[in-house]
Amino acid sequence: MSCASCGAPLEPGDRFCGVCGTVVAAGQTTSSRPRWLVPAAIAVAVVLLTGAIVVGAVVASRPAPSVVPPVETPVAESPAETSSPTPTPSPTESAEVDFAGQWTGDILGDAHPYTVQVSIVETGGVISGTAVYPEIPCEGTWAQSSRVGNTAIVIERMPSTNVCYDNVSITLVLADDGTMSYAAQSGQYFITATLTRTG
Repeated sequence: MSCASCGAPLEPGDRFCGVCGTVVAAGQTTSSRPRWLVPAAIAVAVVLLTGAIVVGAVVASRPAPSVVPPVETPVAESPAETSSPTPTPSPTESAEVDFAGQWTGDILGDAHPYTVQVSIVETGGVISGTAVYPEIPCEGTWAQSSRVGNTAIVIERMPSTNVCYDNVSITLVLADDGTMSYAAQSGQYFITATLTRTG
């Protein structure tokens, strides 16, 4: 039942409107809805919303599988299949591509940007190294998984004491301008960086 004057809801037994003060007519009856019904409905809604938030947080905290874009392996054509002269490979296509050195850059694509500092060594054409993420803080090791020309895939391993994801596959590509691109699936985020050589 509601007030005839202002439309405000009336409770059972009300003799006047609590909003505008209008006297409830003698023949006018109010609803028999129990007073506890609205607070109970609000409590149920709060419990359901809290449960949905907890389930969402649990699902979001699970790491997504590492997904790295495939690296295309160039296929050499036989001399009979090509009519043009064989091109001379560029420096980044030659076997002498050098990933070794100190690198740094800003990781983008995560909830918050952060820095990576990488130290890479190369022995017999195989790269390995360490990566430090100072703002997180995390520090892990890199081991080469595969390599074709100027593209290498490394697996980043993190000690169990770190908060970072372990066993992440990172694709590294050396560019003609001397920078190195970094791309990885880290949890729910696809992260990238352009690394510059610092040493």
